Amino acid sequence: MFGGTEVAHWLAFRLVYPNPYERSQVLQHTGHAYFAWLPLLGGIGSAFLLSALVLHGRDAASRGGAVAPAGLSRFALLPPLAFAVQEHLERLISSGTLLGVVLEPTFMLGVVLTLPFGVVAYLVARLLLGVARRVGRVLRRGGSLHVPRSAAIVGRILLDFSFAQPRLPALAAGHGERGPPR
Repeated sequence: MFGGTEVAHWLAFRLVYPNPYERSQVLQHTGHAYFAWLPLLGGIGSAFLLSALVLHGRDAASRGGAVAPAGLSRFALLPPLAFAVQEHLERLISSGTLLGVVLEPTFMLGVVLTLPFGVVAYLVARLLLGVARRVGRVLRRGGSLHVPRSAAIVGRILLDFSFAQPRLPALAAGHGERGPPR
């Protein structure tokens, strides 16, 4: 939901204010100066997402993971609601008033743009949860997970590159080096 509302914010301001200078002035005036922090917030959100997927996979490994997925209506209705609340909070924090938020040219466009992003978020969430559940079930059975050949090659390259074990010196292994004769 966070990603969808922020992308809708970004896209709405890009469409309504194509001039970068004018857009930056409007963003500052309407309480959107926090956009500079979006990469950090996106990283934190990604860490939470990864943690949730690992926990979901662990749940599938321990109990079979029979969890009913959230319905599409939540993903379709919550982003517009979150967008509207966020816009009102931004205006309240930046100017101390709620007047005129709904009349802004980016407001209705942003609300409308959150709908397709909500549907995309739903599809991506279902896909990611399905993958996590499948990995958890495979780990529970002790079997192997079928990985496409291209993904296996990329994975092998990444693993060979990042987890290469350094060679230990002979003395570190507890064996003395060969020296001159006594």
